[in-house]
Amino acid sequence: MNKLPIVTFFLLVFLTTPQNINSQSINVESLISKYVISCQDIAKSATGLIPVLHQANETDTLYALIAYWEDYCGLPEPLMRFHILHQIEINSFSDEWLPDNILNLLADYSETSKWENPDYYFDYYNLQFYPIDPAYNVFSRNLAEHLQRYTDLKPIELFFLEYYSHDFEKAMNRLSSGELAGTRIDSLYKENLKIAKEARRPFIGIYGGLWKPSGQLALLGNHPQFGFSLGFVQQRFLLEAIFKIGFLPSPNYYSVEVNGLPENTRHFTNLHFSGRVGLAAVDKNRHQLLLSVGLGYEGIQAFSTTEQEEQGLSRMISSASFSPGVEFRFPVSDYSYLGLNIRYNFLSFVTRRNETPLKGNALLFGLSWGFDSQ
Repeated sequence: MNKLPIVTFFLLVFLTTPQNINSQSINVESLISKYVISCQDIAKSATGLIPVLHQANETDTLYALIAYWEDYCGLPEPLMRFHILHQIEINSFSDEWLPDNILNLLADYSETSKWENPDYYFDYYNLQFYPIDPAYNVFSRNLAEHLQRYTDLKPIELFFLEYYSHDFEKAMNRLSSGELAGTRIDSLYKENLKIAKEARRPFIGIYGGLWKPSGQLALLGNHPQFGFSLGFVQQRFLLEAIFKIGFLPSPNYYSVEVNGLPENTRHFTNLHFSGRVGLAAVDKNRHQLLLSVGLGYEGIQAFSTTEQEEQGLSRMISSASFSPGVEFRFPVSDYSYLGLNIRYNFLSFVTRRNETPLKGNALLFGLSWGFDSQ
């Protein structure tokens, strides 16, 4: 049997329903029982019909349609959106019925509105985005803008009207300012802030910078470094693991001892491993000022892999590393950040009697780019 398009079916329901029948007597389910449809089908069709029924003031059929959609599919964001706007329109708005995940639903709407094709909603049952009728987003935005003309709107009503008019920043500023204190959405927002504040937020990043030695160690010259880090911030506490490698030849020869004999070399490979603990002195909207101290190992390999394999020359000059420092991170996308780093590395390289003394410390400058959770 050829199945009529769902939109056509609902239109038939609308056109063939007597206008004097109230919403309780319109049995939508019995009319569509011969069709096998999903919640995605209903969403696509209902979002096409709601603007038509609303414009025609066919409230009985409109209420029957949205009641069936909610009974059959729960409260997806497009349906919740209409409930909110319509309640404000008829001056009966209350936020007591709003779902616990209202902030997630709002965030989903904001996200899809930025897409090239915004006519989708996120289905939390199937964890997928599904399409809605292209007319629906235009309808709801126009309605939200129109309703702002009312002069007796409550702050909570203004919040939703601004949000669904795509003035997302203004709406969220109204929420974060405490203007909606006493409302359900304000309580949910504060609860989410508390959960986010206490949550562990992992990150992973890559690093590029400059190793600039001082004292006798300055003989080896400045060297670029490359590395990576991983860690987390939780309730302002920072824990991080670091690996870095420095490279390029030394501008000067230095002497090391191999098997009791002195060898002159300019090779330089710097290895650094450390753990850091610290404090997020500033941590707001993913802008972070991190103060930390690192403790670990630093080594200088004086010979290349070829020299080690072909000539048997190998010498690793080692030091403990203590490195206090500061890093400022700021977001560059929803999930990535750029960090500016400066650290002072206290070192104590131990050399032998016939080796070039390398007492000194190093100043580190660098940039990090990484991914974190919000």
